[in-house]
Amino acid sequence: MAQNHDVGFEDIDSNIIAKWQGIADLLAKIISVPAALIMKAENEYMEVLVSSNSDNNPYHSGDKEKWHGLYCETVIKTQKELLVPDATSDSHWSKNPDIKLGMIAYLGYPILFPDKRPFGTLCVLDSKRNDFSSAQKSLLKQFCSVLETDISLLEHQRQSEEMFRTIVEGAPDAVFVQIEKRFAYLNSRAVHLFGAGDQKDLLGQPVMERFHPDFHELVLERIAKLNEYQQPVEGLEQKYLRLDGSEVWVEATGQPIEYAGKKGALVFVREITERKDYEKQRNEGFELLINLARLVPGVIYQYRLYPDGSSAFPYASPGMMDIYGVTPEEVREDATPVFGRLHPEDSNRVAEDIFRSARTLETFYCDFRVILPGKGVCWRWSKAFPERTDDGGTLWHGIIMDVTERKQAEEAIATERERLSVTLRSIGDGVITTDTSGNVVIMNKVAEELTGWSQEQAQGKHLLSVFNIINQNTREPHENPVEKVLATGHTVELENHTLLISQDGTERIIADSGAPIKDKESKTIGVVLVFRDMTEKHRMLDNLQRIDKLDALGVLAGGIAHDFNNLLSGIFGYIDMAKEECTNNKATQDYLDKALNVFDRTKDLTMQLLTFSKGGAPKRKTGQIGNLVKENAAFVLSGSKVGCDVNIDQNLWLCDYDENQIGQVIDNIVLNAQQAMPAGGTIAISVSNITVNTTETLLLKAGNYIKVSITDTGVGIPQNYLQQIFDPFFTTKQKGNGLGLATCYSIVEKHEGLIDVESEPGKGSTFHIYLPATQTGMLQGTSQTTLQHQGSGLILVMDDENYMREIVGDMLATMGYTILKAENGDEALRICTETQLQGNLISGAIFDLTIPGGMGGKETVAKFRESYPDIPIFASSGFSEDPVMAQPSEFGFTDSIRKPFKKGDLAEMLNKYMKPKN
Repeated sequence: MAQNHDVGFEDIDSNIIAKWQGIADLLAKIISVPAALIMKAENEYMEVLVSSNSDNNPYHSGDKEKWHGLYCETVIKTQKELLVPDATSDSHWSKNPDIKLGMIAYLGYPILFPDKRPFGTLCVLDSKRNDFSSAQKSLLKQFCSVLETDISLLEHQRQSEEMFRTIVEGAPDAVFVQIEKRFAYLNSRAVHLFGAGDQKDLLGQPVMERFHPDFHELVLERIAKLNEYQQPVEGLEQKYLRLDGSEVWVEATGQPIEYAGKKGALVFVREITERKDYEKQRNEGFELLINLARLVPGVIYQYRLYPDGSSAFPYASPGMMDIYGVTPEEVREDATPVFGRLHPEDSNRVAEDIFRSARTLETFYCDFRVILPGKGVCWRWSKAFPERTDDGGTLWHGIIMDVTERKQAEEAIATERERLSVTLRSIGDGVITTDTSGNVVIMNKVAEELTGWSQEQAQGKHLLSVFNIINQNTREPHENPVEKVLATGHTVELENHTLLISQDGTERIIADSGAPIKDKESKTIGVVLVFRDMTEKHRMLDNLQRIDKLDALGVLAGGIAHDFNNLLSGIFGYIDMAKEECTNNKATQDYLDKALNVFDRTKDLTMQLLTFSKGGAPKRKTGQIGNLVKENAAFVLSGSKVGCDVNIDQNLWLCDYDENQIGQVIDNIVLNAQQAMPAGGTIAISVSNITVNTTETLLLKAGNYIKVSITDTGVGIPQNYLQQIFDPFFTTKQKGNGLGLATCYSIVEKHEGLIDVESEPGKGSTFHIYLPATQTGMLQGTSQTTLQHQGSGLILVMDDENYMREIVGDMLATMGYTILKAENGDEALRICTETQLQGNLISGAIFDLTIPGGMGGKETVAKFRESYPDIPIFASSGFSEDPVMAQPSEFGFTDSIRKPFKKGDLAEMLNKYMKPKN
């Protein structure tokens, strides 16, 4: 049965070997046998680690033999005590090779690792028959406990060294060890820092060659402080030289360390070349070393508890002075001085454990504190086996060890582990570590949230089961990052356009990188992945780019819309007037009706252009948007094979919105949904209240919103189109103009809201519209449009276009008004002054906002209000960069009317503000 142990002979410190030699010698002397041995088992061989320096001992340290047939083979395999009083009289052992050496009696016990794996044996051998007493057996057991404690510390030391290399390899800084002013170890970042291909290029080389000459004197002082005085050195900014001679600024700190059995220095190096100007930035460091407790000889003792409650130490080795600060003679008759050293917080517990062991005869096992003069509080560990005495008392055979340094080491390890755990939990990025097979080992909290997998669920699973990444554009799976890191052996960054799909199907754009984790031989033992959620950042950048496109288009659209609307106002104004005059010819009437029907479609197109312009601000009213959504959706779908299911919150909040513009948004999206379901189906629409927190999105301010969600079950939108569908002129339809969704985007953006889409090809799409809610606005009703108006009085029409003055004047004249016409603001003021001197007063005015080369409506109304504070004055424009059209009253106007308009639109406005003729 082969045994592969973690602690080899070469791992055992010479001080421990010397200690074990003392134990073997003491056992041989106390039990009076020729040989006391400490054996080590490995690969079916037994090796003598320590052999007592006693007379007639045929065994020597370093002897090695196949274990078959040896006493120790049975001890190792059974992990139990083996007593052979006389091998020559025992048929099972009569051929044992130890008989040839004259050793016929054997008593041995297994020595175990902390996890109960066999390390070896502790045994004594005699050249004569020996039944070995219970006290002798107890003594061997006690020394086995001592040896197992030492082995536990050795195993812990080995694990600490492996932890050191693992932590150092995963450290964000370059780290190297120097011994005798030469490189003894470098992590991968240090190799990269010095421009080497491998750490072998630097191992054994003088470290001074890598320091810039300007810093040699200071560095030598620091090395002396580290090596000679064993003191740490604080961070120092200095220059290093790479192998190619180039310079690099670094910040280096040093810590004394014992490495490979020699004293040296552990140096942490952070490159600060790109951050040299940030002098106030805090230095980061890592405490990576855990000091091992130094072995201090303990005390072997007998402790006796008498029936009357008194106690004593009938026997105690000289170590009693180190353990309790009293001599063995002082406690031989009375143990009171020992109990006087116990820490007050532990004395009752120790007494309870002693009495429990005396009552049950179970092993006494306890760690506790003592307070010693000149030393203060120290930790002690004791283990003892009880037996009942003839007088009814109890006698323990035991050992006490100083475990102060071990306790301190355990506390330091716990503190360091907690610190590393807190650091990992506090990192804002996702972190996953894997083994070389790509199986998940560790995940931090952020990684759990982004992947949808908990640490318990993911541990041991293959990375690609947990870290599901695809290309955002092609939807093809990404290359396994672990394989890429293992193939290169270096830190790698994954490609752009990477999507992480969580366990619940949520997709996030991420940025990530991977790096190898290496052991002390620079062998890669795993991979660490670091990634962060970039979804909101990408959406914000896409939004800004889209706004830039709309702004650029707005410059062109605004100019076109202004001139086009003026022309439309003239064309359709004349058609409207001709229709009223042509009452006898039905054919002509039909043609004119058809022309006016085209007016609405043409007006919608110019409204789309206005939406892109810097003007066209929403003309908002406060109201509930639910009915508007329901009615517009029903109107668009009337007569089609597509139905509509609308769900509106009963207590829906109010919001400020432009009815025409938001209606246009609903129309466009519902129409797209209908066209996406040529075979029919049902569109689901929900209108609900929602509160957005600042941490949820970068694109919306925190607050209350009305959320409109429109869902179809149609063909869906390909993923590579999702980032473009709101761009002007982007369309996949043969007859589309690419302005529909771009118009929706611009309208919602000007309402300080957000429009977004989620879609899966073959399953449908959902558009989400967010509009700010208002809790304070009053519900405003909508008046019914009245297409007829009759009045009287003077109305001043100011417009730079002659045909506009003519057509608006003709419309007003048919309503009973006398018309005054002006080309610009100066002429309008002059006409009003002359009219007033003639004894006439104007009853109202309509001012065009934009007058090229002259005074426009906004400037003119300000001067008019000085003389005419109360008369109705209306703003008119096909486009304006000012918000006058949306909020006319704030600029001195009574109301506004957008070009192009029909006579009925004009009549509706005049009915509100001009006194009709009786």
